[in-house]
Amino acid sequence: MNGLGGLNKSPDGVVIGLVQLQLPVVVTRADLARQTERIVYMVGKARRNLGTMDLVVFPEYSLHGLSMDTNPEIMCRLDGPEVAAFKRACIDNQIWGCFSIMEFNPDGNPYNSGLVIDDHGEHLSRDVLREVAREEQRRLDDVARRGHPLER
Repeated sequence: MNGLGGLNKSPDGVVIGLVQLQLPVVVTRADLARQTERIVYMVGKARRNLGTMDLVVFPEYSLHGLSMDTNPEIMCRLDGPEVAAFKRACIDNQIWGCFSIMEFNPDGNPYNSGLVIDDHGEHLSRDVLREVAREEQRRLDDVARRGHPLER
């Protein structure tokens, strides 16, 4: 939208699409592959529905859902099939994308990573919320030691 409230892109403007979707339940590699396909489809849908869109942004946890499952089998890697699919979707649809993944961490809890991929499939940015993951693990460990307040 431009400053006048229309859908026409202004000369130096950027059109950003924000995706809203129901969070998935991801327990297996098959669940992860299915959700990856869904996100890839939605990248294309964003392009088809608004040809002037420059960037499509997916919500945090859109790939893995809100599960606290840290099973390494379902964690992503930057060189893995999920990121490759997101890169291909951006190339195929000539659009930039912002994606959220739970990234494998060989030293402990997974990283909550945000990726920006351009329309050539180049991975331009990676923001990792490592401290958030550490803090969440400390909170979960504390609850496990003391017991959940509702269960006391």
